[in-house]
Amino acid sequence: FSGYRAVQLRGVVSDLRAVCAHPGIDSGDSLDGNRIQLKHQDDLDEALGLSEKLECFDMLLQAEKSVNRRVAVFAHSSTVLSLLSECMRVRFGEGTYRTITSTTPSLDCRKAINSFNEDESHVSFIVMHPIACGLGMSLEKLDTVIFFDSDWSVTSDITALCRARKLGKADSLRLYRLYCEDTIEERLIALAEKTKGMEIALRQSHGRAYSRGAKVLDEILRAGVEQMFSEDAAGGKDPE
Repeated sequence: FSGYRAVQLRGVVSDLRAVCAHPGIDSGDSLDGNRIQLKHQDDLDEALGLSEKLECFDMLLQAEKSVNRRVAVFAHSSTVLSLLSECMRVRFGEGTYRTITSTTPSLDCRKAINSFNEDESHVSFIVMHPIACGLGMSLEKLDTVIFFDSDWSVTSDITALCRARKLGKADSLRLYRLYCEDTIEERLIALAEKTKGMEIALRQSHGRAYSRGAKVLDEILRAGVEQMFSEDAAGGKDPE
């Protein structure tokens, strides 16, 4: 494997991670990326029907809100953050959530946090990129943390979680990590837990280290393929 091959495989992995969130979005993280806009309840129902992960997320949010818990949701892509915010807007209303990205101005961050922390606030959810967590924040009312997707490196998620535990109710904080079974997401989590494979794969260098990264990415891409084709052959799932 060459360094160029590693770059190619990394792009494929990013695309597949985006598909796990929803097949209608791409992996682009620019402001002009392919974003899904949900205008009505019918649009939300259609979006949920295309993504079991998103449907599970929606059900989890409804359960948390039914018992008045305050929830922080982490995602690593601006397109995914936008999608989750759209789901909350249609399901619960415009004033029930706040969104903080890695580029949100500090004044807007402070306003969002204050709204989340108010005793009688209607803001039940705060959606953010993990690197935004802890930058002068004080999420005193935080009850639940949901990782909608996982970072290439487990370090980023662990750091965000540690900050969340300090910011919220550490003794009773609930943690959920969502991933799609038998997909690239499940394999990424397994590697992150057992090895430093993703740090090697994503290291921004060339030569032997990046070549090793290509091998890791190739192995990740192969994960779940055998399961997928065996289910198709057995008639368990219709080929798409």
